Amino acid sequence: MRGHHPYPSYALSGVEWIGDLPSHWQVLRLRYACDLNPTKAEIKGIPSDTLVTFLPMEKIG
Repeated sequence: MRGHHPYPSYALSGVEWIGDLPSHWQVLRLRYACDLNPTKAEIKGIPSDTLVTFLPMEKIG
């Protein structure tokens, strides 16, 4: 890739199709990286000027 600077070290991701990742990155399950299926109370508590993206479950692989 043009303009891409390689990282100093890489480690196995443990996921075949991802391949090697920079060694300082972490591989997390999606459930630990974001809130899934927030409750109505949680949604109401989000300030109106906050950007929120909702993904339908069929779009998450």
